[in-house]
Amino acid sequence: MKTILERLMNLSKKLSGFPETTYWLCVVPMIFIACTVAMWPVLGAPHDLFPTGVDTVGHLTKVEQLAANWSRLSFADWFPQWYMGATFVQYYAPLSFWLGSLIQLLTGNIMLTFKLFAFACLFLGGIFTSGLAKKFGADPAAGATSGVLYALGFSSLYIVFIDGTLGRALTLPLFPLLLGQMVSLYS
Repeated sequence: MKTILERLMNLSKKLSGFPETTYWLCVVPMIFIACTVAMWPVLGAPHDLFPTGVDTVGHLTKVEQLAANWSRLSFADWFPQWYMGATFVQYYAPLSFWLGSLIQLLTGNIMLTFKLFAFACLFLGGIFTSGLAKKFGADPAAGATSGVLYALGFSSLYIVFIDGTLGRALTLPLFPLLLGQMVSLYS
């Protein structure tokens, strides 16, 4: 029986001769399946169960309130339920709350919004990390493995599920994407 390392090496040899499209056709489903398996307890949970992360409920409340304001075409900046009142952009960058609010407007269910947002952050983080590894010259198997390990690494899962800071969850896909762009600018 072949070891996992031998299988990865064989996959790497097979992929190295194919065009870039074939690489992405193999890597994207691999990362998608890995993220789905890792998030299955969350994805399969009923939509009325809330995650137990430290800040998750506060962040989801902020997303829901922002979406409710937008649905009324109200663009208030004050959020009274956050630390005895604060602005929406205090403590965390607003992009994650804006994206979460857009998803909330589409779904109408805050738990489904959380699941979609968390999955998208982990999945895109894995994709962009795989692309970054490929840009640094890693062979295809190493690129695919780096994407899966980044998406399913302890730090990534901690940010999303244990710490529950949605403001930091968006950094998972943005960091490798921006790092790759910086490397492209300087090379």
